[in-house]
Order: sequence, then C-alpha cells, then structure tokens
Amino acid sequence: MMDLPPSQVKYYPAPPAQKKNTLWWIVGGGIILLLACCVVSAAIGAYFYFTAADNVASVQEIWQTDHGGTPPVMETPFTLPGETLPSVVTEMVATLPPPSITPTSEPTPNVNVNGVSFSFPPGVAQNINTETIPVSDPAQPSGFPGEVYPQHTKLNFEGYPLSGTFHSPYILVYPAQEFAAMNESAVTVINDLTQLLAQKPASVEKIPFLPLWNAAQMFHSNMAYIAFENGNGVRFLSMYGQAFYPVNNNSLFYSFQGLTDDGAYYIAAILPITHPSLPANETDIPGGDFDAFVANIETYWAETTAQLEAQPLDSFTPDISLLDAMFESFSVNP
Repeated sequence: MMDLPPSQVKYYPAPPAQKKNTLWWIVGGGIILLLACCVVSAAIGAYFYFTAADNVASVQEIWQTDHGGTPPVMETPFTLPGETLPSVVTEMVATLPPPSITPTSEPTPNVNVNGVSFSFPPGVAQNINTETIPVSDPAQPSGFPGEVYPQHTKLNFEGYPLSGTFHSPYILVYPAQEFAAMNESAVTVINDLTQLLAQKPASVEKIPFLPLWNAAQMFHSNMAYIAFENGNGVRFLSMYGQAFYPVNNNSLFYSFQGLTDDGAYYIAAILPITHPSLPANETDIPGGDFDAFVANIETYWAETTAQLEAQPLDSFTPDISLLDAMFESFSVNP
C-alpha cells in the first residue's frame, strides 16, 4: 500500500450509531396495545353485565304484571361456560313462552268501487278492472232471457293464474229487485237462491245460477256455504254445456252465488279453475268411446264429483281456499 502525504488523506465521519432502542419501542407499543384491548374488553363486559341485570329486572316486572307472584324456579340452572347466570335469569328460561312469529306475506290489494269492496290475494289476481254494464235496451226485446238485465257492475280479473280457458274470470253484482222486475227467469233464480241460503241443505240437484246462459248446469261439486260482510252465498265447481262431454280443465269454473242480507244485491262469480287429475279439454273422452260415455253419464258425474271433493283445496289452481277468503271479505253497500 502506498502511503499518501498527510495533505492528501481525506477523513470521513463515522456513520451514526444504530438506534439500539428500536426493539424496545416495538415491545413497548405491543404492551400498550394489549393493555388498551384489556380496558376496552372490560368496558364492554361491564356494559353487557349491567344491561343483562336491567333486562332481568324488566322480565321480573313483566312476569309479575302478567302472571302475579314470583316466577317459578328452574331446577337445573342454565350456565354459560365459566359463568353462572343470576338465579332470576335461570328461573325465567324455563317459564317464558316461545316467541310469537308472524309470517310475512305480500300486501293484499283492495277493491272499493260502486259500493262493492273486497280484498283479493296475489295468488288470485294482480288487478281488478271494473266496468259498469248499462241496462239492456228495453226497446229491443230479446227472446233469450240472458239478454235482459239491469245496469250492473262487472269486475274483470287481470293477472289471473289461468289463461286461454273457455270462460274469462269475472264477478257480476246485480241490483236484485231491478233484475227481478224486468226478467221472469231472474225472479226464479233469485227466489231459489234465497230459499237455498235460508235452509242450507247439504246437497241439492241444481244450484241457482246467474248470469242466465243458454246452456245447462251439467254437474256441480265442492259445494260450501260462505258468509260475507253483509250477506251469504254458496260456492261450488261446475260446468255448463249444450251437450254431454267430460269435466275438463278448459271448461270447469268456480262459482259464487250470493245475496246481501237485505236482498238488494246479487253477486255472481265465474272463475276458471283446474285440477291435475282432469283432462285438458272436452275431447279427451274416458275410454275413448263417446256412446258408452253418454250411456254411463250419471255414474260418470257421481264419480267425478266424489273425485274432486276428495282433493285438498290447495291442489286446485287457483287455490279454492284463496277464492273463499276473497268472497268472505265482500261487502256491497252502494
């Protein structure tokens, strides 16, 4: 190594000493953080302890108000791991009733038009379209009674669960006395329904029915009486026709025929209904032999009626119980 003259030798300051206390800062910070967590945990624990004590006192007051006396004691106390709850809490665990659960459901729309009000569930329709049907023209008399009627309200169902069926879904509300004054056939139906609802027989050969159709009631099943807000009625399943054909999902309908208590208004409903056990339409002849089917028609009606009446109400579309509830909510007060 060559020695430089002192004048050429350069001296550099020594690097600063490493901060040996860095480790101590880390350790100290961890200890402080741990202590802070302990303090927060203690505060939270104290809060819940005193809250629980307050709740216990509230439960005691509720019990004494509702039942009187001291709550009964639970023989085997319920404990949390490492803790024993206050005795009054263990006493209440065994005696408090289970919570009451209220099922949630979609809002029920309401109809209130022309004095007719009722509620319908979403499973029956999305909306009700109301029409005022004008009185039939008395200057144009018709030979068919179904074309003579007073002004009345028609309620058309929109968003009904069935479509493309022979009947469209609707409800008619007639002024009964006006109808009777202008149509002799209506007089017979109104009087027959009044008698039926007064006597409520378990079965009848034919159920009174409006509107007046140029067809016959081929059969009826699932007959039941329903009281509504200011009247009574009868519901049933039926099918009308001018010739014999099998009960099917294209032609079958649910009907409600009712009268207000004062006899002023007549309610008539035509609501298509289906069941998985029935054929799709009238062309599906049992056994494939139409003549044999007609020859055995009375037995067929009886067997089909028994078959439908044995089915759960909710197995139909729409659910019969939903339709029943809708008519129970009816009120007619123009």
